[in-house]
Amino acid sequence: MQLFDAGMATFYDGQYADALTNFDEALRLLPGDPVLHEMRALALFAVGQFQPAAAVLNSLLASVPGMDWTTLVSLYGDLDDYTTQLRALESHVNANLNDAGAAFVLAYHYLVMGHNEQAIEMLGRVVRLQPRDSTAQRLLTALEGPPDTTSAITSAENAAETDLVGLWRASAGDTNIELSIDELSQFTWRATPEGQAPVALSGDLTTTDDLLILDTDEQGTMVGQVKSGGPDRFQFVVAGGPPGDAGLTFERQR
Repeated sequence: MQLFDAGMATFYDGQYADALTNFDEALRLLPGDPVLHEMRALALFAVGQFQPAAAVLNSLLASVPGMDWTTLVSLYGDLDDYTTQLRALESHVNANLNDAGAAFVLAYHYLVMGHNEQAIEMLGRVVRLQPRDSTAQRLLTALEGPPDTTSAITSAENAAETDLVGLWRASAGDTNIELSIDELSQFTWRATPEGQAPVALSGDLTTTDDLLILDTDEQGTMVGQVKSGGPDRFQFVVAGGPPGDAGLTFERQR
């Protein structure tokens, strides 16, 4: 706590690098404290280390809410410092459109300030760049509501529609996969490697544009591109897979 207090004092005085050192030392002694982690993220932001700040904030916001605007402004002895740091981050994000980490940090600050429309824009960019970022996806959904849920997908090439409700089966090497989807867009994904016990996921299923999103409460979110192959077949390619990955071909069982 002495190290934490020292970090807070040096942060307030505008000595952000010294504050970061104090927070790092404090976290070695108290690694599970969320307030320490959030202050460390703010110190990283203050010194322009946006990627490490994004990693801290992403992990933090996955389990706890961040601070509010009243708390944040009270941390700065000179609020002009914060404005300067925020403008530097905005300039970096505008000049580096593929920097998902910096966009996530900017989304956090917009959320703290209550600028929800700008936060939605930044989180949308993060999700497009990193579809497997479940924290960004959940924050985005909380702000704008869930994507339109549908029980069907359509191929733009031949207008063939696939009603997703039912039982589907696919295989990947020695692993058999069953996907069950009900009328309420609840899914169960069961993968059974040969000779091993099955691994099951369950949760909410949504589609948006050409994506299929399988969201679980405890095991994260699986996102992939989906393409209709007619009423009884569709292709699913998980985001982040190797180049040229053909994905999974699901065939209707019922």
